[in-house]
Amino acid sequence: MWNPTDGYPCAVSLYQQRLYAAGSSGYPERVWASATGLYYDFTPGTDDGDGFSYDVASDQVNQIMHLASSRILTVLTQGEEFTIDGGSVGSITPTNINVRSQSIYGTARPRPVRVGNELIFPQRAAKKIRSMAYDFNTDSFRSQNLTRLAAHITESGVVDIAFQAEPTPVVWMVRADGVLISMTYDRDENVCGFARHTTDGAFKSVCCIPGADGDVLFAVVQRTINGNVVQNVERLDAGVQTDAAIIGSSDTGGNVWTNLGTLEGKTCDVKADGVFMGQFTVIDGQVTLPRQAKTFEIGLHYDSTIVALTPNLSGGLGTSQGNQQRTGRVILRFLNTIRCLVNGQIIPFRGFGENVLNKPPEPFTGDKDITEFGWDSSSEITITQDQPYDWYVLALLRQFTVNTG
Repeated sequence: MWNPTDGYPCAVSLYQQRLYAAGSSGYPERVWASATGLYYDFTPGTDDGDGFSYDVASDQVNQIMHLASSRILTVLTQGEEFTIDGGSVGSITPTNINVRSQSIYGTARPRPVRVGNELIFPQRAAKKIRSMAYDFNTDSFRSQNLTRLAAHITESGVVDIAFQAEPTPVVWMVRADGVLISMTYDRDENVCGFARHTTDGAFKSVCCIPGADGDVLFAVVQRTINGNVVQNVERLDAGVQTDAAIIGSSDTGGNVWTNLGTLEGKTCDVKADGVFMGQFTVIDGQVTLPRQAKTFEIGLHYDSTIVALTPNLSGGLGTSQGNQQRTGRVILRFLNTIRCLVNGQIIPFRGFGENVLNKPPEPFTGDKDITEFGWDSSSEITITQDQPYDWYVLALLRQFTVNTG
């Protein structure tokens, strides 16, 4: 059945107490099913509990790439998507198997992920992300293109995928050029939003593992440290605002912090006792701060940026696109935010008063009003965090004027 000449399966899945295997090089369209409850017994037979094999064939020969189980068994090939079930009779058996072709998009090498009752997979060229789900109107499974409004986001193609279910549903994808992509996806709330994540290096692979407070994202990241190419397993932590960060503490405090060899030669952001101290270069595995501190965080710098595009307003004189326009006022609603820039303009968060010096800045929650904007043919708003502090933007409200004359 499987041997060095005919090849070995490249896709496996468990479904209805059977182990399914498919996609060998000698039989690219064939699916093998084990006996019920006996995962290593593929002896074919005609009884309901026996093993069997079946060719998932159509008018093209397409290599089976993946198997995925839910209410039905999904077969993803290089050029077509199939479903397998037992039909109205019930379970799949050697004499009762129902194979249906659902769409003809094809899938790429990265293994698909299941999000709720949908199957998320990259299309054959690995540049479109599709969601395969049942459609009551057509009584079939549709594969909707999730990247139709952000085709650029998968620029070099997707090479790895992982799904984080908690606390927020996010599909993480690694591009071939080492950029990490996040797709916040919640079908119930009609949310599908993409973001790019870059670092001083290249992301190679990702996975999500359940943790105490939610799923934890781990990534293999390739970096060049002190002239040497290394690959680190790093964890995403929402409470840390630098990459490849090292966190330390001392009861007595100090200004020389050591054991920083994993950042040797790198210019890093440093926070001491919650205050951003600036950038320091790690030399001989240590940095020297200008003052004593009991806690510190040191890591690679990155900027976080949100770009709000120009609104498209329609009226009696046509669209607002291309006309002179002005955002007269912007209200930003923040949660626990320290520092933020809007179009390069620093938003003041700290106020006057007693006991405000020599202590970390207090997080701000509330609205900030910005009015210094001019006329232009576009009205993009860029919101940036350029220091390693928390920031959460809950809403952006704008007053907008268009000159159509």
